[in-house]
Amino acid sequence: GMPADALAFDVDALGKPCLRHAGAPSFNLSHTRGLALVAVSAGAAVGVDVEYVRGVMRPEKILERFFSPDEREYYHSSPDIMKNRSFMSLWTIKEAYSKAVGTGFSSGLKDLDFSPVIKSPDVSSRLEILNERWTILRLDPENDYIGALANRGEVTEIIHFIADNMQ
Repeated sequence: GMPADALAFDVDALGKPCLRHAGAPSFNLSHTRGLALVAVSAGAAVGVDVEYVRGVMRPEKILERFFSPDEREYYHSSPDIMKNRSFMSLWTIKEAYSKAVGTGFSSGLKDLDFSPVIKSPDVSSRLEILNERWTILRLDPENDYIGALANRGEVTEIIHFIADNMQ
């Protein structure tokens, strides 16, 4: 309901970009190697992450520092050929959540277990995290990419589109 030049951006108390207007939607974006994901939510906190599936140097150190025991077990139980994809799946879920709450990766994510999301056959999972309901979606935007979206509350409708060759 506003012209684009009337929009005013700000940052919240944790430094997350936001629109300054009352009732404005929440938004987040992520990009890697020529692919970008943007999420917009009607008022609820939202975070998104996309990664190019690649090998990670010293995954054990990262797993130990940021991932729960069940998440580490998921990674270790993955076939060798799927290890990189399994790691990136876990990473994008945690990153999307941390971006939604605006706290970053260093804020106790090891204590939050997202293994039910990764083990679910459904791409959409609902969890209670720190006494709040969250919807987590696993995204598979292209062959060599993986992503996740985290939205505070129950998501009832998802509308998506693909924009190619944006200039």
